[in-house]
Amino acid sequence: MKTISLFTISILIGIAACRPSDDEIKAAWNETRASKPDPFANLTAFERDHGVGPIKEAVKLEPISIALAKTGEKTFENKCYACHRIDT
Repeated sequence: MKTISLFTISILIGIAACRPSDDEIKAAWNETRASKPDPFANLTAFERDHGVGPIKEAVKLEPISIALAKTGEKTFENKCYACHRIDT
């Protein structure tokens, strides 16, 4: 049992001793980052803030029309409610 414990400890010490220093890790990371192109370089400010997709500018919403909402509510109740009702 002592042999297994000593063997395990020696392996762990060997692994810890072979680890690169923090400065070496940081240098390798910075080198890798510098060699990669910026993935956001070709994006507009709007795309960076809102994501990439077919919409290229902010959508301005108008106030909700109560009459139009009532018409939509009737249509929803007649055609959609059977499958898309909200269970409460």
